[in-house]
Amino acid sequence: MATDDDLRFEQYLRDSFAGLVARLRGSFSERVAAEDVVQEALIRAWQLDVRGEQIRFLEPWMKAAATNLARSRWRRIRAEDRALEQVARDRSSDPSDVFQVPSPSSLPGPLEFAIGRLSPRQGQIVALHYYGDLSVRAIAGRLHVSEGTVKRTLHNARAELRRMVEQDQQLQRPRRQTMKTGWHMAGSHPSQYEHAIADETTYEGQPAAELRSVSRTDGFGTLMQTFSAEHFSEQRVRFSGALKCEGVEDRVGLWMRVDGPGGGMLAFDNMAGRPVAGTTDWDHYEVVLDVPDEARAIALGVLLVGEGEAWMSDFNVEIVGREVETTDAGMVAALPEQPQNLDLSEPLNGAGEKR
Repeated sequence: MATDDDLRFEQYLRDSFAGLVARLRGSFSERVAAEDVVQEALIRAWQLDVRGEQIRFLEPWMKAAATNLARSRWRRIRAEDRALEQVARDRSSDPSDVFQVPSPSSLPGPLEFAIGRLSPRQGQIVALHYYGDLSVRAIAGRLHVSEGTVKRTLHNARAELRRMVEQDQQLQRPRRQTMKTGWHMAGSHPSQYEHAIADETTYEGQPAAELRSVSRTDGFGTLMQTFSAEHFSEQRVRFSGALKCEGVEDRVGLWMRVDGPGGGMLAFDNMAGRPVAGTTDWDHYEVVLDVPDEARAIALGVLLVGEGEAWMSDFNVEIVGREVETTDAGMVAALPEQPQNLDLSEPLNGAGEKR
C-alpha cells in the first residue's frame, strides 16, 4: 500500500513535473536536458525521504534543486566550450608537440593514444569535430582555414586512424553488440552507463541485455523506448520483465510513463517504492498503468541508479483487465474531492501538534 510520501511524489509527477521542465527549458540552453535534470532532482528528493530526511515543501525544493543542477551543467558546458576554444587557438606546427585531447577522460585509452599519434593539426580537427561537436564550417572559422582544408584533414585523419587500428592489435577492442532497434540509452548521465547484448547470460534460454555503470555515477542511466499510445488508448497496460543484478549500490527497476498532449505526464511508476538492489537472481517484475484517452505516448525501460550491473530479459507489454491493480493506484486517491481547510482552522500537523 502506498504511503503518504509515495502519493506526494506521484502527485508531484502528475501535476508539477512538466511545468518545471518547461521552466528550465526557457531559462537555459537546450544543451541542458531539462527533463533529465528534473528527474535527477526528484531522485535526490526520494533518496532523502527514504533516509528519513523528509522534505516539508516538495515543490519549492524541487525548483531550487533542479535549477541548481541545470546551472551546474550549464557552467560545465561553458567550461568545455572554453577548453575547446583554447585547443582551437593552439595552432602549433611543431610536429614534436603532443596533441592534448580536450576531454581525455571521455575517450577510451587506445583511441586517445591513436589520436595522439596523428599530426597536431589532424588531432586538433578530429577532436573539435567529433568530441567538440563542431561543424566543418565552425572549425574552419575558428582555425582560419577553408572548409575544404577541414574536410581533407578529416578524411586523411580517418584513413590514418583506420590504418593504425588495422595494423596495431592493441588498438583493436572486442566490439560489444548493442541493440539497434527500439531501445536507446537515456537518463540524467547516460555517458556513465552502457548497455549490450549479454554474451553469456540468458534467461530460460532467451537472450538477455545488460546495463551497467562504467564510471563514477552522479545520476542514473536507462535503457528505454517510446511509442504511440494510440493502440492502448483507454486500456490498462502492464509492462513486465525479468531482472537480475550484481553489486547495485542504489537501485534498479522497470519503469513506465504515460504522456499526454504537450508532454504532460498522465501516469508514472519507476518502482521507487519497491526497488531492487544489491545482488539478486532472476525474478519477474511489473508496472501497471492506465492509459487515458488523451494519452499520446508511452515510454518504458529499465532504470539503473548508481554503480552496479543489471541484466534484463523476457519483456512483455500487454493490455490487462481491470481486476489487475495499477502500481500507481495511489495517485487518484491522493486527491480530495473538494478544497479543504480554506479558513486555516485546522492545525497544520494534526490536532495540537507543533514543530
